[in-house]
Amino acid sequence: SIKEHFLDDIENGASIMYYENGQIQSKGNYKNGKMDGYWIGFHNGGELHFKEQFTNNVPIDGIENTYHINGN
Repeated sequence: SIKEHFLDDIENGASIMYYENGQIQSKGNYKNGKMDGYWIGFHNGGELHFKEQFTNNVPIDGIENTYHINGN
């Protein structure tokens, strides 16, 4: 499932996606319908999967940190 906030039918604010088991799959923020700020993803057991920062829907510096399920 997904929890998102909208303003005038455009995504604005926090967005959280969930796995079927209720764990958070990813969370981040939208500004005027575009990804903005840090987005963080998790494996279905809750372990950190990725971190990436966006401005206007574009990754900053093209850097995405990804993590194996064991944390490395």
